[in-house]
Amino acid sequence: MEGSYMEGLEFSLRKAGPSSMLLFLMSPLKSILLRRLRSLPLKKANRGILYVGTMRDAELRVKIVEERARFDKNPKEFRDSYKTEQEELREQISSARTNLYTVQIDHELRLKISKVCAELNVDGLRGDIVTNRAVKALAALKGRDIVTTEDIATVIPNCLRHRLRKDPLESIDSGLLVIEKFYEVFS
Repeated sequence: MEGSYMEGLEFSLRKAGPSSMLLFLMSPLKSILLRRLRSLPLKKANRGILYVGTMRDAELRVKIVEERARFDKNPKEFRDSYKTEQEELREQISSARTNLYTVQIDHELRLKISKVCAELNVDGLRGDIVTNRAVKALAALKGRDIVTTEDIATVIPNCLRHRLRKDPLESIDSGLLVIEKFYEVFS
């Protein structure tokens, strides 16, 4: 298990199989963020896609600062207050790991994933492979054994957006090019 501590967010990576990893967020602060993200109204093109960036909602920023102060004051009490949520998440991840290898992707969906990669001029097959693995992991996490188009829409921007740049000095796409190509191919 490899771990790190980054700006108050503790995490670890664990093997989920021979060549796949699961990210475990151990900071209870992430529960606040996840609850908030789930409540946000997302546009169709952005449905299910998580963008990490600067928080613009002042109320949420204050809540996070207050929760961080509560954590600093008494880490054990803070962790205990999120114990139930953390246990539920742990069980969900454990179940997903167990069921990961039973998840199926329809051949037509695999073809469309590869078409998106080809049309975006993604080098090699790594983008295809990573996207196929990620959608299976997401379906397993949601408790399903079949990958859906929505699963693909959720993960494909994060699997491909950094693979679009050819020049190391070029900035990484926000994911909009991938989303546009996804809807073009999957429509």
